[in-house]
Amino acid sequence: MLINLILLKQVRIIKLIFFIFIILGSLHYQAYGKKKISYDYCEIICNEEDSVLAQKLLKQIQRPLERIEDFFNHKPGSMITIYLTTSEREYKKYSLGETPDWSQAVAYIQKRLIVLKLSSAEEIKKSPQILLHELTHIFVSDRLPPERIPVWLNEGLADYLSGDELSLDDKVVIANALAAKKIISLVDFDSLVYFEQPQAKLAYAQALSAVQYFVRMHGIAKLQKLIQNLGNYRSINDAFEATVGYDFIDFEINWYQDLYKRYRWLAILNLDNIIWIIICMLAISAIIAVRFRNRKRLKDWEDNEPDI
Repeated sequence: MLINLILLKQVRIIKLIFFIFIILGSLHYQAYGKKKISYDYCEIICNEEDSVLAQKLLKQIQRPLERIEDFFNHKPGSMITIYLTTSEREYKKYSLGETPDWSQAVAYIQKRLIVLKLSSAEEIKKSPQILLHELTHIFVSDRLPPERIPVWLNEGLADYLSGDELSLDDKVVIANALAAKKIISLVDFDSLVYFEQPQAKLAYAQALSAVQYFVRMHGIAKLQKLIQNLGNYRSINDAFEATVGYDFIDFEINWYQDLYKRYRWLAILNLDNIIWIIICMLAISAIIAVRFRNRKRLKDWEDNEPDI
């Protein structure tokens, strides 16, 4: 019986090694015959016809990447490979179908590999920021084991350092969630990859707003210190205590109250609310117009009334 269990375990290990070998071999095969364009520790692998696009992308991220290096006081010593794909099908093939439908990029931390999709004009426009976001994840992994940084902070920090800002649409999404009492608890972000697109949009907006709130309250140096303390303490509460003097629970409460003060009124910009506001304004305008017309008509009657 014991021999059978040992054999079974060995078979499973062999299957796992074979599976990893197949994945790595697949990526190597897909990269064969592609164009390679490098900048420092970043190497883009793309189709020949996309080489100009890749060169432009690397040029666009150079200065923002220096700011990320300054934040972490770190420059990666090993190459980060970026597979540039230009179709949904190619993106799914390179990422092995492991990404949510709403994603444009994915970072494989251990392999130091990023798969980036540029299949539309909008995705090309957002690509520098998206690539910087994924590169930030690799910078974080160079400083912390993945389990030490909560998902909301990892994603919010990546958005913040990539230069992202909350758009009016993001703020309205937050406002609608506040009105519907559907704000996502920061500890529930661990399931982010399973979120549907509307919930994922809310989650990313919340994550960025939480990091922005932290920086407004404590400054960028304290954010750097928090990242460092997450590596020094096993508990996020302890890391917050050591950094800002209060725990994570108090931070989340204060952040939520700040969200409520800043964005609750934006719920009126919800499309349904705008439609009702327009209807009400039209109704009021119609009532005023009818009253004005009736008064004018009454005055005309009085002016034209014959003398008796």
